[in-house]
Amino acid sequence: MRKLAGVVVALFGVLALFGSTSAAATPAESSLIGMRWALKTDQTAYFELDLDGRLSGSDSCNRMMGSFTVLPDENLDFGLGPALTMMYCGDVTGAQSAMRAALSGSRYWHRVDSALTLSELPGEQVWEFVLVPLGSAGPG
Repeated sequence: MRKLAGVVVALFGVLALFGSTSAAATPAESSLIGMRWALKTDQTAYFELDLDGRLSGSDSCNRMMGSFTVLPDENLDFGLGPALTMMYCGDVTGAQSAMRAALSGSRYWHRVDSALTLSELPGEQVWEFVLVPLGSAGPG
């Protein structure tokens, strides 16, 4: 009986050790999450992703909120896309339609330094974003 109790205590010790180590960040977490990504052609349109799977930002007029899932092979799934506030603004720069299209469905992502591209499939529609310091883009 003592031997069994010793094994159980040792097993709990091993589990506690593994439970206390932090998991390594995924490539998406270290490359995309916790940063502000602004549309290259209109930096008032931007999005941010957080560790809880939430998306927030602006399409240059309306605030956006939604969710995302990190998938293997540099892939993000935004589902049906973000919910938006309902202010009316003319889409003069095309930012509103670009943001809605870029942040819906499954998207491949690729980051080089401060540049991020989202695409439907390699070689197809591409949306370009740039990394901007938090607090410097979008409406107040």
